[in-house]
Amino acid sequence: MLVSAAQPAKPALDGAAARWVEQTLRKMSLDEKVGQLLVPSLDATFTSTGSDTFEQLGHLVRDLKVGGMHVFGTSEPFPALLLNPTYGNGGSSRKGDPYAAAALLNRLQKLADVPLLTTADFEGGVGYIMNGATRLPRAMAIAATRDTGLAYRAGRVSAEEGRALGVAVDFYPIVDVNNNARNRRSRPRSTPASAPSCRRTSRCPRSIPAWCRERRSRCDRRRRSAARFSPACCATR
Repeated sequence: MLVSAAQPAKPALDGAAARWVEQTLRKMSLDEKVGQLLVPSLDATFTSTGSDTFEQLGHLVRDLKVGGMHVFGTSEPFPALLLNPTYGNGGSSRKGDPYAAAALLNRLQKLADVPLLTTADFEGGVGYIMNGATRLPRAMAIAATRDTGLAYRAGRVSAEEGRALGVAVDFYPIVDVNNNARNRRSRPRSTPASAPSCRRTSRCPRSIPAWCRERRSRCDRRRRSAARFSPACCATR
């Protein structure tokens, strides 16, 4: 189930922007509109404009008219091992290069007829996937302080650093409602109490926080939630 925190009043779209939206939609074919629903991904690593990777990304933006790009860090393949070939087929995640991410996004934006809606998972700050950026504690640690001002500042730092990279949508905060106390993965990510304060950052650095989501366990839906959830905090989308 998708849920969303209460949103602040949004300013009315100015006349010029509204006209641009209407004119752009009228010019778009059905295929181009479908393309706007697609958001492929890229790695934040050096990508030469003459490389096959950049050519593929350019094709997605220029020809298929995708609507956005999701930014990951980067990865490093494991070396092939003679005694264990299965192990050698995997890889390891690495933090990305913020300069490479910004440069690549700028190049792709220039190729796009409609501006790309760029996204990233900055759970734990931009430093979660980027070198040199601010690494914040997990959401539960921030919520445990009971300091809404601290939650706001944490969200603002992530939003400002993300916008500096060219990322407009941050998949954070994650308002996980973990009603299975044995689910170790979700517990440190649960922060319903501080989510509204963190989401207020969308006003300041022009970054869009992602929709909150509720995480449930199929095997035990009746177990009491490990984190208290207030219906006033989020409303069903």
